[in-house]
Amino acid sequence: MNSTKYDVIHDGKRYPPKAVVGVAAELLTEDSYGPEDFSGGLQSTCFKVLQNNGFTVFPKHGRRSAQVYRVTGPPENFITAMTIGYWAVNPSHEKLWGRLEPGDILLFHSTTKSQYANALKSSIVGYARVGLKRPD
Repeated sequence: MNSTKYDVIHDGKRYPPKAVVGVAAELLTEDSYGPEDFSGGLQSTCFKVLQNNGFTVFPKHGRRSAQVYRVTGPPENFITAMTIGYWAVNPSHEKLWGRLEPGDILLFHSTTKSQYANALKSSIVGYARVGLKRPD
């Protein structure tokens, strides 16, 4: 079974999103499910279920190449993002938010402004691959 536009990547392997949800539903209900039982797409319930359970849905190859972007802020912003699982966008980054697509990479650049006494020098402190964007 193959997907047409998106895949779930787990342990380095690609899986069709509807198939992953279908297998999970079969395990829970003991009924059989096929791709026709689920709708797909970035805003679909199927994709939201995957995201809410820790999976990330990526566009298939052949679509736009992943872009790399830098997001700058104090180290507290990076720590908060990793703790709650997403990066909130302030008005100064709205144009960036509009350009992001699943699969893009964000580099977290830490400034020296910090509440921590022993804050790192200005540097890249982490990165993340963009999953599904939450609606505004």
